[in-house]
Amino acid sequence: MPNFSTSLFDSFVINSSSNIFEHLSDSNISLSPGPPAAASSPLKQNNKEPPLNKKLKPKNTKILIINFQSVKNKKAEIGNLIDSSNPNIIIGTETWLRKDICSSEIFPDGFNVYRKDRRDGYGGVLVAVRSDYISEEVNPDNENDTESIFVKISLHHNKSLIVGSMYRPPSSDLAYMEDLKQQVDKLKKKYKGAVFWIGGDINLPDIQWTTQTVDNHHYPTSVNMKFLDLIHDNHLEQIVSFPTRKDRVLDLFLTNRPSLVNRCEPLPGISDHDIVYIDTDITAKINKPTQRKIYLWKKADNTKLEELTRSMNTNFHSIFHPMSPIQEMWDFIKKNLLNILQESVPSKLSSTRFHQAWITRDIKRLSRRNMNTNFHSIFHPMSPIQEMWDFIKKNLLNILQESVPSKLSSTRFHQAWITRDIKRLSRRKKRSFIKARNTNNKADIKRYQRLKN
Repeated sequence: MPNFSTSLFDSFVINSSSNIFEHLSDSNISLSPGPPAAASSPLKQNNKEPPLNKKLKPKNTKILIINFQSVKNKKAEIGNLIDSSNPNIIIGTETWLRKDICSSEIFPDGFNVYRKDRRDGYGGVLVAVRSDYISEEVNPDNENDTESIFVKISLHHNKSLIVGSMYRPPSSDLAYMEDLKQQVDKLKKKYKGAVFWIGGDINLPDIQWTTQTVDNHHYPTSVNMKFLDLIHDNHLEQIVSFPTRKDRVLDLFLTNRPSLVNRCEPLPGISDHDIVYIDTDITAKINKPTQRKIYLWKKADNTKLEELTRSMNTNFHSIFHPMSPIQEMWDFIKKNLLNILQESVPSKLSSTRFHQAWITRDIKRLSRRNMNTNFHSIFHPMSPIQEMWDFIKKNLLNILQESVPSKLSSTRFHQAWITRDIKRLSRRKKRSFIKARNTNNKADIKRYQRLKN
């Protein structure tokens, strides 16, 4: 039962340097270096570089297909892998997760993780997509018990990309494979013009992918043929041509646009499966920035803030008693705190335009003063607009270069806790993996296994 003593609100101390309502402000703004925002501009601009978060077109998209064999115990390995390979999409199988484990406990910030966990805590699949991509989960059949999940990503020109993760347990039968095929058939029929990327561990070593025939009999021929039907009926092509576990091709990548795949190669795995690395020419649409409310705490009326808070305390104790419903009390507190913020703390909406915090009023004034003299000595009211704009732009860039230090930001994903020693060990492991694969020498294989463990 909550404590209704008057100390509930009397303990509020208003301080100009810190605010008790700071958690209600959603003004967390992430600023990154880039071109300055112009205070004014001519009628027409021909910028070669697109503005921030406006349908950016990266050179390529990178995908990792990973058999985790338990994600929850490999947070450091996953962070190191993301830091070194900088993927845009991760297709995962055998996650071994349960509903009580949050994705944020394992994956770093910057990814939206779509999961389908198995009830017994084994198996399970996921698709992790960069959070600035416009993505949503699509389920053709919610009642289907197959270990598969599909995500739609928005591309440019109103096109769609369907990314799927599938896992076939070794003990599954023909009915399971028929359910998988039915799911892909429904998606292909619904999204006719979409690009399809489907990856995962299918556990079908009997298929020879160069000839697309069934040579061995580890699993029933009907199961193998049904999977080949899934590929042929949906006009897909299997890209992975190298073994991913011992001498078997178990982890696959299916697509209906094989010409867009630039590279497909193995990476050292974090389980007994190698990782499949895919590099493609597909580009995704990026989320546009949204305006957010920013509270200006430096201009807050602290006296009024304290008065309104104490008045709220009085009203609270006059309305509620110890047996009042918790939800009603919380709704009262939340509503009144937001009203107090609105009345005593000024606010503004964040701009959707890019803004450099280090370009102060003094720098702007200095740049206008120095440039103003030269501008008026060269141009007159009848001068061409384009020439005047080129002069202004060139001089502003020169002023910035001379008066404001700068550096180039890294284009790679970076985890602060991944030190130089961890990166060096990761590179040694990768070189050892490549050498052991190429030479097939026992000493090289032992060295790789020692580094891996």
